[in-house]
Amino acid sequence: MRNVLPAQLVALGPEAVRLLRQALASAKAQDPLAPVTVVVPSNYAGLSLRRLLAREAPGVANVRFLSLPRLAELLAAPRLAASGRRPVTPALAAHAVRRALAADPGVFKAVAHHPATERALTRAYRDLRPCSPRALGAVGRQSERAADVVRLVGQARAGLEAGWYDEQDVLEAAVAAAGAGGGEPGGELGPVVAFCLGPVDAAGRRLLDVFGAGLTTIEGTVARDRPPPVDLVLTAPDPDEEVRAVLREVMARLARGAPLHRMAVLYPAADPYAVLTTQQLDAAGIPYNGPPVTRLRDTVAGRALLGLLRLPERGWRRDDVTTWLASAPVLDGGRLVPASRWDAVSRAAGVIEGADQWQQRLAAYAGVLAERLALDPEPTDERRWEEVQIEQAEEARRFVADLVAAAQPPPGAGWAALARWAVALLERYLGADATHALWPEGERDAWQHVVAAVHGLAPLDRLGGPTAPGTFLRALDHELDAHVPRMGTFGDGLFVAPLAHARALDFDTVFVLGLAEGTLPGGAQDDALLPDVERRAADGELALVGAGRDDDHVALLAALAAGRERVLSWAQADGSGQGRARLPSRWLVEALAVPEPERPAQRSVPSFEAGLATPGGEPATLADYDLAGLAAWCRTGGRPEAHFLAAEDRRLAAGFEAVAARQSSRFTRFDGYVGGRSGAASALAGILSPTSLEVYATCPLRYFLRQVLRVTPTEKPEEIVRLSPMEKGSLVHRVLEAYLLAVLAGEPRSLDRLLAIAEAAFADVERRGLTGKQRTWQYEQELIRRELRRFFEDDTLTPLAAELTFGMGGEEPVVVTLDGGHEVRFRGAADRVDRDERGRLVVTDYKTGSLADYEDLRRNLPADPVDRGRKLQLPLYALAAAQRYGGDGGDGGGEEAAAARYWFTSERGRFETIGYEVDERVLARFRAVVGTIVAGVGAGAFPARPGPADRGSYRNCRWCDFDSLCAQDRGRAWERKREAPVLAGYVELAEGEQ
Repeated sequence: MRNVLPAQLVALGPEAVRLLRQALASAKAQDPLAPVTVVVPSNYAGLSLRRLLAREAPGVANVRFLSLPRLAELLAAPRLAASGRRPVTPALAAHAVRRALAADPGVFKAVAHHPATERALTRAYRDLRPCSPRALGAVGRQSERAADVVRLVGQARAGLEAGWYDEQDVLEAAVAAAGAGGGEPGGELGPVVAFCLGPVDAAGRRLLDVFGAGLTTIEGTVARDRPPPVDLVLTAPDPDEEVRAVLREVMARLARGAPLHRMAVLYPAADPYAVLTTQQLDAAGIPYNGPPVTRLRDTVAGRALLGLLRLPERGWRRDDVTTWLASAPVLDGGRLVPASRWDAVSRAAGVIEGADQWQQRLAAYAGVLAERLALDPEPTDERRWEEVQIEQAEEARRFVADLVAAAQPPPGAGWAALARWAVALLERYLGADATHALWPEGERDAWQHVVAAVHGLAPLDRLGGPTAPGTFLRALDHELDAHVPRMGTFGDGLFVAPLAHARALDFDTVFVLGLAEGTLPGGAQDDALLPDVERRAADGELALVGAGRDDDHVALLAALAAGRERVLSWAQADGSGQGRARLPSRWLVEALAVPEPERPAQRSVPSFEAGLATPGGEPATLADYDLAGLAAWCRTGGRPEAHFLAAEDRRLAAGFEAVAARQSSRFTRFDGYVGGRSGAASALAGILSPTSLEVYATCPLRYFLRQVLRVTPTEKPEEIVRLSPMEKGSLVHRVLEAYLLAVLAGEPRSLDRLLAIAEAAFADVERRGLTGKQRTWQYEQELIRRELRRFFEDDTLTPLAAELTFGMGGEEPVVVTLDGGHEVRFRGAADRVDRDERGRLVVTDYKTGSLADYEDLRRNLPADPVDRGRKLQLPLYALAAAQRYGGDGGDGGGEEAAAARYWFTSERGRFETIGYEVDERVLARFRAVVGTIVAGVGAGAFPARPGPADRGSYRNCRWCDFDSLCAQDRGRAWERKREAPVLAGYVELAEGEQ
């Protein structure tokens, strides 16, 4: 009969330690060096016990502290080694389940090949393995589904039994080894003490029972009605601030002299607390240790390999490829790939998915740019950018072609060959060991473990079965689900671990995170394959999913008992970014519902700033320390720009300067005033386009971002739902140009010819991936056909030119002489030039959108034919036509202006025209407006002008690509700056009396 000594707590409390010392003293009464084995809940508990017991007699000489699995391994090792079997890995178990499913899936026939089915049955394998045949039979009788689960698990086990052993086999071999020969169980183990193990499954209990009278059990009983008292409760707005508040408490205790290794931070759920805690500890430079939180799949090597192998099965989607390129230091012939550049160029090319699209659309995009370069040989910044784009497109196209070929597995390869192929892929795209010198040490170690895990799949050849690429990927996914081996050394720094690891540990202070409903207790969901109603048939041999809540409570009580000081914390909202409210845990409420003398202190941290200002608090990081000092300085009336941090950190000083400048009425560099010597005006020396100056007239900041800084936002092709208005306009212009050129070449006017040209253009847009969803594209095509038919009916003028270019393609620019003699050269292309029935030149600019943006122009004609500078094209196109053909109807050389019009060739524009005679009055207004814009650009004045309020935004901002870059108070900001003298001319143009 074994000795059973009850302890009051599942922890290293005084009573538990006293009982353990008593058991050790009894075992060593005759010999201080007699062997004793203490079975503990975890290796951490063993280390904690060793250090505690070493301080007093009888000490720990020849005392071994082993977890129950480690004890089983020690006993079973000789037998298992003699059998020639090897350990079952997660990938082996999953493969055995996969083979059983393939042979006879039963009720799972419809979903037998789905990875979720495989994962669920693999979990069932682990759950059912400890059950006796009687319990398995009872569970299998519950339903047809349960019977098939038990059958498939049994078949999977039968396939592994001859060559591999699992944890259950280890326990059974240990039981046999401990009881063999009739002598002392365990041989050199000596007396065995089971210390505060908590719940032990049937197989573990059988092993302990073998020791009979040689076993002393110190049972950990949990006093649920009298939990250990709590000293402090922290409340924070979200998990991030909750972790920060706890680390500030850790630092406060360090400042008072408490040793760091005597404190523990425990969390109930890895998501989000594991990563948040380790990240903030790293930022603070605080050493820590505990169970690893990083899995091999999340390391650089694991992430890169899994990501690469998933690309073919996901159809080489652009998003996936570019995400993979950015996820690791991917190499292209020994150099890092320019992931962001290839992302941008593949977006611009319209790549969505498919290996063929990567080749065809990148090549087509490079071809379009090359054609554009051929039209305009002048060495401009835009030309240089396009040359770089062509080079990047070709590099990305070649790289993806090589990648697609390399990602094809060897035909007919088995597991070992596939493992070698996968490792070769890793070395090709991440480099071999010698190239990882600059990697963090942890990532270099993880590389070795990932490579070992891949090679660990080779033994699956012994099981046979399918080795398709998808199967190999799922098996690899199982292998890389393992944790990185270690995270620090116990006793070196703060202990950080899941709540369940606190059993039988000893600390001065324990911090428990996540005391919110849904986290502690967690929201356990029943098992879809074996729900608890069927699991109960196993009569206790099969763990219940619903028991998780009870396990959470036991773990919490054990964690509280592990410390002399206890601090609980909870967050009022989850960390999803959506701010979903959380309620405090019922167990936190119980901790607060105690009589006043025992009630814990409470501290709320409503915000990051409030956490910095906590009286007597200690900052968690150096940044915290600096910010706390800065906040205190400002609270006492100090100006932030006068704080010593501003003098030491130029970036911080610039930030303070920017805030102060933007709040003032002065027009500064932080508001868009870069000055005349900044180089922004250099573009004026080249050949200008009228549309760029129209942008300045609307919003100078938009001009600065687009024309000076060359910021070019690109829409993701994956998110295109329908053909964009810009692409539709470009398509219609190309169709009408090609049709008019055919007419000018002598072909008769023909609707069939016009529609045939449109069909070819439709195919080209489809090839470039710009059409969006198929249904909407079909509608757009039919709409364009209707609009082209109406165009054909309304087109009565006699064309002289289609796409009349000037200032590019070798054609002379249009030179406009401003007041004061300054000359401005323009380039562009008028959509068409015609002769009307009177022989007058008529210049037409097609518009495929609505009339909305032109209502101001129509309303203010004839007073303002350029709409405050926002419509400069017509006068300029008229000058170009007169320069080419002569305004008097001659054969060229004249400079007399012509008539000009916008023709809305769309149903949205109702096929209306807006136009006027371009006479000297119009040209005078044109020259004056261009002069104002050129003066603003030359002065380096680029303010953000939002325009009037419009439907919850501002008129100039509603369709602006740079809307997100501007301040929220942009309306008030413009009012503060508009009186600046340098802006007087622009303000008069944009907002003055007509």
